[in-house]
Amino acid sequence: MQNSLTNAPSGEVAIEFGLKGPNLAFSCGTCSSEYSIIQAFNVLQQQNIDAMVAGGAEAPLLSGVFKELKPIGMFDGNGDSGNSTSCPFDRERNGFVLGEGVGMVVLETLSSAEKRGANIYGEIVGFGTSCSRNVNANQKNSGFYSKVSCAKQALEHASIGPSKVDYINASGISGIKEGLEESEVIKSVFGKDTRRVPVSSTKGSFGLSLGASGAIDAIFSLLCLTKNVLPQTNKLENVDPACNSLFHLKEPEGKSANVILSNNFDYEGNNVSLVYKRM
Repeated sequence: MQNSLTNAPSGEVAIEFGLKGPNLAFSCGTCSSEYSIIQAFNVLQQQNIDAMVAGGAEAPLLSGVFKELKPIGMFDGNGDSGNSTSCPFDRERNGFVLGEGVGMVVLETLSSAEKRGANIYGEIVGFGTSCSRNVNANQKNSGFYSKVSCAKQALEHASIGPSKVDYINASGISGIKEGLEESEVIKSVFGKDTRRVPVSSTKGSFGLSLGASGAIDAIFSLLCLTKNVLPQTNKLENVDPACNSLFHLKEPEGKSANVILSNNFDYEGNNVSLVYKRM
């Protein structure tokens, strides 16, 4: 019975490393690991705990998963021909391509991190969450306002305006509707700053690794803060004219970023935005 519990995998990790804090698991689609990061953030804020491990893992490349997901019409339509390509915001994008992965981060109070001499990559300063009421893939603008609200919540929680954001780690799952909608969301949130802020998505490199996606994006965002390089959207060759209002990165850009907004808009309706800041 123990192995059938949702938090059994995290329980095994806790046993292996002797972790004694809260042991929680989230089942929120592609936003799952970001919800775990938010929960860890809240626990550190509210309880007498020094550090939390948060993240997610997913290995969905199984026939049963394809059988269950294909009918909803979100997969790359070229999948049967073997030419599937995850190319967010490209005019040739045709649905998401599944990937596998794992991402884990350690969230820690500043005093604890400094005491043990930890390498600090950055800090979480704000988050937003929402749920889209209608996720019908064929309905125009379904969930648009919910996603706008999510990103605005995160910036307001961080007390940071759009003019202070240096990079957007986009959800960018390579869906046709999703790319159009996210472009409009960013325009709505950033207004006159839309063309100034560089945007890219990791999904062009890794595909959509479902529950691990958010943690992988978190790691990329934190590395951007410390490595002074902003990653490109891999396989983005010809930007969809309908998405061309954004400042898309087709090549890595050697640029420092102090504030990053990372969006994760799940195709099933969950939305999470996180704001990361250089220490």
